[in-house]
Amino acid sequence: MAFTYTITAGDWGHIAPQLTLLGVALLVMVIDTMLPARLRGGLVIIALLGVLSAAASALLVAQLGGAPSAFFGMITSDGLAIFSMLVILGATALALLIAPGYIERQGIHQQGEYYALVLLAATGMLLMSTASNLMMIFLGLELLSLPLYVLCAFVPGQQIAQESGMKYFLLSSFASGFLLYGMALVYGATGATGLTQIHAFVASHMPLDSSLAPLLLVGVVLIVVGLAFKVSAIPFHAWTPDVYQGAPTPVTALMSVGTKTAALVALARILVVALGPITSQWQPLLIALAILTMLGGNLLAATQTNVKRMLAYSSIAHAGYLLIGIAVGTNLGLAAMIFYLAAYGIMNIGAFGVVQVIERSVGFGTELDRFRGLGARQPWLAGAMTVFLLALAGIPGTVGFVAKYAVFSAAVLASHPELTIVGVIASMISFYYYLRIIWAMYFELNPEGDPATQGARAALGAQGTPPLMVESSGQSAVIAAKSVSMRQPIALGAMLSLGLAVLATIILGILPGPLFELARQAVGLP
Repeated sequence: MAFTYTITAGDWGHIAPQLTLLGVALLVMVIDTMLPARLRGGLVIIALLGVLSAAASALLVAQLGGAPSAFFGMITSDGLAIFSMLVILGATALALLIAPGYIERQGIHQQGEYYALVLLAATGMLLMSTASNLMMIFLGLELLSLPLYVLCAFVPGQQIAQESGMKYFLLSSFASGFLLYGMALVYGATGATGLTQIHAFVASHMPLDSSLAPLLLVGVVLIVVGLAFKVSAIPFHAWTPDVYQGAPTPVTALMSVGTKTAALVALARILVVALGPITSQWQPLLIALAILTMLGGNLLAATQTNVKRMLAYSSIAHAGYLLIGIAVGTNLGLAAMIFYLAAYGIMNIGAFGVVQVIERSVGFGTELDRFRGLGARQPWLAGAMTVFLLALAGIPGTVGFVAKYAVFSAAVLASHPELTIVGVIASMISFYYYLRIIWAMYFELNPEGDPATQGARAALGAQGTPPLMVESSGQSAVIAAKSVSMRQPIALGAMLSLGLAVLATIILGILPGPLFELARQAVGLP
């Protein structure tokens, strides 16, 4: 019997957000060829309008309702898809806002290409988070990864950026092989790639017989390995600190939120939705990943002296908290996870936004020394960083506390108190390195008053300005003398992005109810 399928206007409507971003990315590239160099900074406005239009189209899809799937079940527009798309688009907008000042400071002239690649990466993230078929998940993963390979190495003349892009490309390609092979095994076991069809097959063959179980379970393990790489779960995290440090900071901010959101939503759909009938088979693996990631990420972060690398390990630790939402295998856990994703996106991009103001050259200038005395030099910037760090630590009164409380509560209600106990211990470890940055900003000596720094400044008077391309322990005093003691200029977009993130972090920490209710509705809870 021949397969026939007719594409309707409704099918295209389901992917309106993705089409919007794709169209705006092409528009940005076309306009870039027509503008003189001095006007290309305005391309960010077009990119932001495209993101806002995509968000509006996502809300319109949610309002229109209708069939929850399109393209023969390849794409879904259920509540989980809409919520995750809004989180990704919000993260993309904040990352775009902090980019112009950074691009100007780093001397990046290919602004059209940069914004187009960001929009294409966001398109892949949206596609992956709305996919309801294994092949579409893989397509979305590759679409988000290819632009990020280029963006990680985007700054010309920076060896650390080129190294970052190459590491991400090689290790990501290796992980994609695991993912694709796992999908092939699941298809071989079930005869389907659609998540709904896989669920129906598994449910109808319970308990799994000895001929089916090994093939299916090995496939599931390989899929988890492939997606755990994108989530930065331990022990598949090794690429994260190097890539996050070497990539342009606005790209790092987008990767840390958008890629995690897309990968976690895809993982949740595969495990909780498609393979829900065999939860007991895959749950121990997820619990082990969550525990290792929470503890390992925080312990490794505590040893860092570079703030950008510290935030990279912090993002690994937060991946562990997020994995709790999947590991418990309940709808409440999924609701807590996507609420955590929204909260994490706000506070983490805010923290990286402050870092990009401090950073003088790609991969360098983010040592803890650069934050000493920041509270005296630039109180507003230090205050914003303090809010984000307290939220990441989970201090009450911030959205980070509510997010952690949500996932820990879901674990307790699902009879997995061990996840909550480990999560609380891991959070206590995180206080050390988050408060360490706050202490440096407010209570450590300003480099201007350090005798060694004064001597370095005196030497500079005779030797001129050293390049900031390389920062080693022997040069730290010289670099501190020349640039740490200076006020860091803040671009208008960065000020707007940081201001919005601070307000959201505080307001959602005090009034989280409406957002959490939306998260519950997104997963079908009353």
